Amino acid sequence: MLKILPGAASEAADQSSRVAGGRHSDGTAGGGRTLADRRAAAGVSDRAEPWDAWLQLRAAEGNRATLINLYELVAASQDLAAHELPAATRLSLARQAMAQTWPGFAVTEGSDRPRAPLMVVGCDPAWPQACERWRQRIAAAPGRTALLIEHVGSPPSHRAACPLSAEAKRAGARRWSDDRWAYTEAKTGIILDILEQAAKWAAATKSEPATR
Repeated sequence: MLKILPGAASEAADQSSRVAGGRHSDGTAGGGRTLADRRAAAGVSDRAEPWDAWLQLRAAEGNRATLINLYELVAASQDLAAHELPAATRLSLARQAMAQTWPGFAVTEGSDRPRAPLMVVGCDPAWPQACERWRQRIAAAPGRTALLIEHVGSPPSHRAACPLSAEAKRAGARRWSDDRWAYTEAKTGIILDILEQAAKWAAATKSEPATR
């Protein structure tokens, strides 16, 4: 995954299945804690409406409060699991959440992709060259706005992270094959973990992370 870090600081943006407060939880972006525990730690009332609860969670956790968590909060009020919400409901929530996550977000008319199921395939030797081409195109767009572009979860960004990233993608595709927004958000936890580990390594060794 290519990620742009704008400005001097940036909020970095898979999921495993677990039971959260007696209900299925779809994300690990909360650092392995259940959604109920995270709500309590953030001081979010059990009576809060799903949208308000999610905004409070984001205020406390930043990008670790994902779109999937919003799905979970809405689904819980209907006694459903997050992935059981109707596709139209999830799409509406995704667009509402993205406007909050990325100010100025908008869907370009006619840009919708065909609704084909997501598939995770094995590594292709041509990907590093393709990644470099995309890196150059992406770097040219924001100019000096982007201080760093990172390729997370693939060699050479760190080889130990590759299996974790791959499993995150496979788990996300299994659960969210019909929801590209959720599939992308499902990788948030592992990406943030990798970035935090890289930052700690850089601080400990007084080195620059191997980023491109």
